[in-house]
Amino acid sequence: MKSRWSHLRCKAEFMRRDGKSLKIIKGELGIPLSTLSGWMRNVTLTDAQKDILSQSWKISLIQARSKASAWHRNQKEERIAKARENAITSLSTIENNLVSLELALAFLYLGEGGKTKSGLSMGNSNSTILNLYLFGLENIYNVSRNSLHYSIHMRHDQDENVLRKFWSHELQVPINKFNYTVKDKRTIGKETRAGYNGVCLISGGPVEIQRKLMYLAEAFCERTLRG
Repeated sequence: MKSRWSHLRCKAEFMRRDGKSLKIIKGELGIPLSTLSGWMRNVTLTDAQKDILSQSWKISLIQARSKASAWHRNQKEERIAKARENAITSLSTIENNLVSLELALAFLYLGEGGKTKSGLSMGNSNSTILNLYLFGLENIYNVSRNSLHYSIHMRHDQDENVLRKFWSHELQVPINKFNYTVKDKRTIGKETRAGYNGVCLISGGPVEIQRKLMYLAEAFCERTLRG
């Protein structure tokens, strides 16, 4: 039986010899792949034509991977935006008062704060976390950030003067408060990644505050688990 696409066979064979893949021919002419495969069995390609087809295949593969990567990036951005939206919705249900702040501070301290009996201490490489810590101490317990002690723990290839300026600016604390730095000897010969500004350790403040924060976080966990 004569194929309904027989009148396109010569054009399809010409496109094949011109380096077009079967999928491209199918897309342009609308001929089923099964029909094209049968037609192309008797089409002999020269080495030059095979090279053109190979290059065309490689270009198509690169384009397909690029489209897939773009799709995955878009999907990830949508998931991130949705997570941010959900977080903002949850945040809107929490009252912005000192009770909420103290509870947040208690859990922050439970996770990141010093647990020794020497008193309050908090170290982190994230200035937002440390600013929340200082904000809580100032607004709940009337502990001035200028009354605390600051030290910087850095990698061996970092400039301590640069880091002092950075943390002084980020935490709004006079630069002369950063009078102690520690360089990690284990990092000698290892390059520091861009954007890393070491760890700032904040110490000082009544041990009574440390105890209250720890007890508050633990008591909240126990009460919640009891239902």
